[in-house]
Amino acid sequence: MGVLQNNQLVSLDVRNGNNTNLFLRADNNPNLNCISVDDSVWAATNWNMVDNHTIFSYNCGNSSQYTLIPDSAFEQRLIDYGYDTIQDGKVLTSNISSIDSLDVSTPPNMFSPPKIYDLTGIESFSNLRFLNCGFNELTNLDLTQNSLLNNLMCGFNNIQNLNISQNINLEKLMCSHNPISNIDLTQNINLKALNCAVMSINELDVSQNLNLDTIHCGYNQISNLDLSNNQSLIALFCGFNQLESLDIKNGNNINFTDFQANNNDSLYCISVDDSTWASNNWSAYIDSQTVFSNNCNPSTIDIIENLNNFLTYPNPTNNLIQIEIENYNGSIEAALYDFTGKLLEATNSTKLSLVNYPKGIYLLKVAYGDRIEEVKVVKE
Repeated sequence: MGVLQNNQLVSLDVRNGNNTNLFLRADNNPNLNCISVDDSVWAATNWNMVDNHTIFSYNCGNSSQYTLIPDSAFEQRLIDYGYDTIQDGKVLTSNISSIDSLDVSTPPNMFSPPKIYDLTGIESFSNLRFLNCGFNELTNLDLTQNSLLNNLMCGFNNIQNLNISQNINLEKLMCSHNPISNIDLTQNINLKALNCAVMSINELDVSQNLNLDTIHCGYNQISNLDLSNNQSLIALFCGFNQLESLDIKNGNNINFTDFQANNNDSLYCISVDDSTWASNNWSAYIDSQTVFSNNCNPSTIDIIENLNNFLTYPNPTNNLIQIEIENYNGSIEAALYDFTGKLLEATNSTKLSLVNYPKGIYLLKVAYGDRIEEVKVVKE
């Protein structure tokens, strides 16, 4: 037990390798700025009987301990905030280690300060919860030491790789407009809001992010998006991608506040909770070839070219479909359905025109002899 309140402490070192079994109280020490501990994150989480100005660190050192700030624009922001005094490429670590919120963004306007190219030194902001460094010229962002971070805004930079695997407390991530091609969110299980639009990603795995309620992932190259396990999701913007499959059957569709999935030319079916409800409420936000279904099971829409030499071509088509059955000279009955199962046309001809139908997926059923074949037909 360590009960040290109401003193005049200027330094305190409790690094004994046994902090997890120690009770510590050190409030009302006006000159105590830093306590050296075994694990600063654990201490900040478990020991709250300290003054607001007192922080925990692996090694408080002495008052002359500095953190290097090589980017002059970044250091000038710290000077403007009163955390530093002169441009000398460094700042007192004790001046920044307790800061929990930092905005060094550079919005594009005539009064903006110079842009930041290097955020080296951010690792010493060990108490940081909120960081906005957007609208700069950053190419690298190392936040592996900022384990308490829960809100990160780093959009509109030139960041190519973003490692947030150590930021397990992250709840909000705004990283849009960066040339990032891959983003790993598997460790960010507390994430609630994600904006990764206008990047270069072709895959987005949010299967571990069950608290997500908002996703902006438009203007990427994503081909498949499965959100069926994200039951908290109520807002999705995934337009302008290369989606071929989209599953938002999460049991919460009726509580959605926003949905948009247009400009996905190869997206023909979206799995939803209720196709009728989705069609009534979301049809304005999808492309003309896209339909809603309770189950867009690939086995129901894959093109069938079976062992009996039953052929349909060209498929996809923008006009005629030719039906050909090798070694069969009898009559046929062909029926064309839309993806909801509505009969559109029936014929005995081996040629079927789709010229008057909109782009999308259709089901063609052909009966001949004692067989019935089904094939997906794609109108481009």
